[in-house]
Amino acid sequence: MNQIPTQLRYKIPKDHAFPLNSKALSEALIDVPQYSELSAIFRFGDEYSLSSYRYKLRMQEPVTILKATYSRLRTRHSSPNKFIEQGLYEPKWTITLTALPKEYLSISSSLLKEEALPKLQEWLMKTGPLMGYETHSIAFIFDLYKKKLTHRASIRR
Repeated sequence: MNQIPTQLRYKIPKDHAFPLNSKALSEALIDVPQYSELSAIFRFGDEYSLSSYRYKLRMQEPVTILKATYSRLRTRHSSPNKFIEQGLYEPKWTITLTALPKEYLSISSSLLKEEALPKLQEWLMKTGPLMGYETHSIAFIFDLYKKKLTHRASIRR
C-alpha cells in the first residue's frame, strides 16, 4: 500500500507531537475514491497564526487538529502560464494535521481514530469526485478543556 504523500512537514518543539501519522491516515482512507489524489501537511500552529495557536493552547481553547480540503482555483486571463504549467490550478485534496502538546496526545489520537477518521472517510465518499471551482472542507476541532472532538463542514464558492 502506498501511503498518502507528505506535502509539507513543519519542525515542531520536543514537547509536541502529531496525534496521527501518515500510516494511520493511509490505512483509514485507503478505500476513498480520492485516495491517489490526497496529500498530507503536518503543521505546527493553526490556520490563522502561530501566536493565536499558542494563545489557544495557553487558554485551553478549541484547536483544529485535522482538516481535509478540496480546492480548485479558477484560471483567469491574468493567470501566469508558469503557474498553470506547475499545476496550481488543478484540483487538490489536502489533509492537514496539527501538532499538539504531548499531554493531549493520547486522548486526541484516540478521538481522531474513533470519531474523526470514520467521519472523514464518510465525508470523502459522499463528496466524491469534485470538479467545481469551490472549496470544500471538513475540520475536526479538539476542545483542550473538555477533551472532546467536534467537526464542521463548509463550502466556499
